[in-house]
Amino acid sequence: MRIVLGVSSPENHVHAMQLLSALRFPKAEIHAVHAVDRLTGPEYFGLPPGSGDVAARIEAMQQESAETELRDAAARLENVGLRAIRREILGGFPGSAVCNYADSVKADLIALGWEKHGPVEGLLAGSVARSVIVNAKQSILLAKHPHKDKPLNCVLATDHSPYMSECIQRFISWHPAGIGSLTILSAFPHRLASTLGQLMPDMAVNIRPWVEQQLIEKNEALMRKIADLGPVVTDSIVTREPVHKAIADTMHERSADLLILAAQGHGFFGRAMLGSVSYPQAINESHSVLILRG
Repeated sequence: MRIVLGVSSPENHVHAMQLLSALRFPKAEIHAVHAVDRLTGPEYFGLPPGSGDVAARIEAMQQESAETELRDAAARLENVGLRAIRREILGGFPGSAVCNYADSVKADLIALGWEKHGPVEGLLAGSVARSVIVNAKQSILLAKHPHKDKPLNCVLATDHSPYMSECIQRFISWHPAGIGSLTILSAFPHRLASTLGQLMPDMAVNIRPWVEQQLIEKNEALMRKIADLGPVVTDSIVTREPVHKAIADTMHERSADLLILAAQGHGFFGRAMLGSVSYPQAINESHSVLILRG
């Protein structure tokens, strides 16, 4: 498994390191990368002609700072039992540079840390996270707070679309050994059920209990599949609450460390239930998120 770890300010990427360590992916190949938005010359600062040496010195300082960050990050990785097989300084806007690098090394996962400490820092860090979430072809791990070295309590939100099933199978193939408990959450909101009932008044069955029973059975089948991960405690929730409220309530009730979902669903239920869920969960909520892509 190949992982690209975005290195920025220590308080951010340390969260991602801790979460990667807690997930315990076997044989993980970690590429630590630091993106520097290269300067194009003195005009970047509005400096007068002949000031090229000033821009060159600034670029040299950027390079030195990036090397220091990567060196320190490599040491911190070793402190949590991980190792960076490569350290790379990238040029360009950080979000695009990280995505392009992940493509070039055929990465499976991009891991980022993001913790808002103030409006300016939150805006800058958030712009990188937003860019990666929108543009990356890989799965994304976004760590938003410190994580202890203990088995993780996770919530897996699924719409059981073919796309989500493909994503889950990919996740299982990574063999994360650090999950202690996993709650499988499916939501069939009351408003959606009412709408479907109006659209299909001639159905031979009541749509709400029929769909709920289908979700219960699919959750149970997924619980059996999750058994491939080893001794993981699993349970299932099927709720009529709106998806975002269902996720928030379940994360709180389970004291969950990590939310797992797919980037998007395909098909009717995927668009209605998860298609607009992953982005706001990643950007607006305080819990760490693993966004799976197939």
